[in-house]
Amino acid sequence: MFLRTLLAWHALLALAATLAAGCVSSRPIPVDDALVEALRRPQVTDGHFRPATAPVRDALPTVTIDLSNGLTPDEAALVAVAVNPELAAIRDNRGIQHSQVTQAGILPNPTLSGGADVPTYGQTAGSGIAYGFGLSWNLTPLLSVGTAIEAEQLGLEAVELDVAWQEWQVAQAARLAAGRLLFLRRRLDIAEQTESAFNEQVTILQTALGQGNATVLDLGAAQAAAQQATLDRLQVLQLFRLAQLDLLTAIGVPPTSELTVDFTAPPPSWDHRPTLEAVIAALPDRRLDLQALRRGYRSQDARVRTQTIRAFPPVVVAVASGVDGSGLGTLGFNVAIDLPFFDRNQGNIELASTTQEQLYDAYLARVQSARFEVANALVNLTSVGEQVALLEGYVPNLSNLLQLASQEVGRGNVSLIDMYDLRVRLLTVQLALAQLQQNQFELGVTLDIAAGVLLADAPAASTTVASATTAATVTDTTTPVPAATVPEGSPP
Repeated sequence: MFLRTLLAWHALLALAATLAAGCVSSRPIPVDDALVEALRRPQVTDGHFRPATAPVRDALPTVTIDLSNGLTPDEAALVAVAVNPELAAIRDNRGIQHSQVTQAGILPNPTLSGGADVPTYGQTAGSGIAYGFGLSWNLTPLLSVGTAIEAEQLGLEAVELDVAWQEWQVAQAARLAAGRLLFLRRRLDIAEQTESAFNEQVTILQTALGQGNATVLDLGAAQAAAQQATLDRLQVLQLFRLAQLDLLTAIGVPPTSELTVDFTAPPPSWDHRPTLEAVIAALPDRRLDLQALRRGYRSQDARVRTQTIRAFPPVVVAVASGVDGSGLGTLGFNVAIDLPFFDRNQGNIELASTTQEQLYDAYLARVQSARFEVANALVNLTSVGEQVALLEGYVPNLSNLLQLASQEVGRGNVSLIDMYDLRVRLLTVQLALAQLQQNQFELGVTLDIAAGVLLADAPAASTTVASATTAATVTDTTTPVPAATVPEGSPP
């Protein structure tokens, strides 16, 4: 009988181990050369891209990607969200948090126990083997399972918002890189024409020197200016090449990829941007990172309540059944409760409360930082806008003077050298204007990032864009996003 009992226990334990192992599965990741090569070469093709996270889908425009004529800044933003490998790793955090939600709702397993007493000495005649079984379960986790699930569910929402914030930043980084490349192309065109104008001026002065109409000092100054123009062009070319790499980095494709931007795309305008007060008032509801921090605060509040509930001592209920050596069977009931003399979960409660305070302080600090980010962007955008307006007023006047001078050259009233001086001045102003317009665009995108929403508008008047010869005008067709007036962020 003793042997049969041991065999029965062995079979029971083997069955339990088999059931436990069957609940867990593992899938190895095939890290091989083909997989690594696929990661190195993400595919970017024509098509329709939509960000994976709902808040970013609502914030970014819906466009159809057409690579035949290059990427616009908005298209670059959408492609980056779709293919950037860093975002894929960040999105994996959602799966981790999903597993924590699942784990929070799992109750503790009941405990099955058993034992056997074999008569070995004394009056063993007529005595059999005494054995018994018991089933126990800890009831206390039932009290906190609801708040534990709430905490992890809010944590999942916080992770979702944090992923969306990362997507927003990646999208705007690609948009910024594409726009910077667009303006650098324009600056490079102007720099090339400036260099050409200086070289032509040197040629004219060489001819004039031979005729006695110019001095060696005039020629030397013109040659120095031409050399400086060449150096300026090479520096802009260097910035252009680096900007191409920055675009590929922001999108998340290899540096050997052949992607460029649509150099005919009109730049956005922030002429009708909302006031500082309106943007600051809308920050708590627009900034995805602030929303994530508020969800995290609420999640931690649920964790504090969970730990407070777990201060209640464990209550274990057990049912036992057994047979003694004489064959008498019994059925018993047992309740065990810990006496909370020492451990009242006070350490975990204090840790959860301190973490909650830390999240609250982090939220306030992030709000303050966001306010100053918006304020700095708006101040700089206003200042650069004033400078752009000033130079935009110079360009038409210089263009008119250049046209008039070209007419007077044929009549002998203006020398060819003076006309080229005027042309160089125009190109210099246009080059400075293109630089300021690039700064204006970068500050506008910085404002969008800080505000958490696209604030670029579509002004009724056309936007003046620096050209290589004269000031061209294009109309921006970006849909305006009104500034919502919401109450200023209170404690989460």
